[in-house]
Amino acid sequence: LAAIKYVDEVVIYNTEQDLEDLLLTLPIDVRILGVEYKTKDFTGKQIAKDRGMKLVFNGRDHSFSSTSLRKRVASAENN
Repeated sequence: LAAIKYVDEVVIYNTEQDLEDLLLTLPIDVRILGVEYKTKDFTGKQIAKDRGMKLVFNGRDHSFSSTSLRKRVASAENN
């Protein structure tokens, strides 16, 4: 992500509280989430609305997912 010219900074966080703190303190213009969150509640939703962040719900046209990949790797390591 950091190599994309449109990305200013990549910030890694560990907890939902860390995420809320980052949303409150960093000058974030756009937040990108998976399309599955469009109709759900999610951490920082109200903060994003209050601070005028643009919320983009990204879909995908393929079946690849990091969750699936992690499960396959874990399964292969256990076998």
